[in-house]
Amino acid sequence: MTEHNHYAPPRTEVRDIPVGDPLDSEHFNPEGRTCPAGSGWRWFGVAWRLFKAQPLAWWGVLLLSFVLLVVVSMIPLLNLLTSVIFPVAMAGLGSCAHSLMRDGRFEITQVFDGFKRRPGALLMAGLLYLLIMMLSMGVVFLFSAASVTAMFLGSVAERQMAMQQVFSAGGLMVLGYFAAMALAMSTIVFSPYLIHERNVPVPQALLMSFKASFKNVPASIVWILSYLLWAVVATIPLGLGWLVLLPVVVITGYVGYRDIFYGSDQGRGF
Repeated sequence: MTEHNHYAPPRTEVRDIPVGDPLDSEHFNPEGRTCPAGSGWRWFGVAWRLFKAQPLAWWGVLLLSFVLLVVVSMIPLLNLLTSVIFPVAMAGLGSCAHSLMRDGRFEITQVFDGFKRRPGALLMAGLLYLLIMMLSMGVVFLFSAASVTAMFLGSVAERQMAMQQVFSAGGLMVLGYFAAMALAMSTIVFSPYLIHERNVPVPQALLMSFKASFKNVPASIVWILSYLLWAVVATIPLGLGWLVLLPVVVITGYVGYRDIFYGSDQGRGF
């Protein structure tokens, strides 16, 4: 039997404690969780805290991103491919937010990280996003064009019927347009982060983003309503509030990604 020495100095048992990136060590949920509707409002609060940690750096990052997109849009032929560059820019902004969450700071040059890590995959995601958007819009266009063609080229009875269809289906066409845009946006809202951070293959990342988006429609609706509210507030002081709201809105995309794919069921992702 070993006796305990009351006069010996205290000892601490040494155990293997994992040390590393606290963000990257979090449990990743590839299916994405369904966040409460109120998360759409909470994302703005988290994004605001991230913005005020380095406001000048965020303004610099957005300025560089804006200049990049403007330069691309001014080049003949390439201006049609601005949507293809979009995921690369999103990945860079996500890299800035990730470093800020992990280390408490980030460098402005990180906005170009999308060109350094998996740029080909990000460009492919942008190309597929553009194709999905064009196909979705094409279906809506063909549906409306068929009725309009019958209204001008059909018989008298067909014209009257087509005219009634055009006017009665006008609202449905508008809804179809927004539904097509929502379909396209749902594939790209989270996929750049999945591709850049998690090395997820492009088609799988688009599908994961699509599923996560539609699992969180209530939170997205609250996000939209919150944005509209803050947009009014930002516009009141001569529009100066947009200097804060614009970067906050951009950051909410990454905040939502972290909450959906890493947050717990109790909403303790942040």
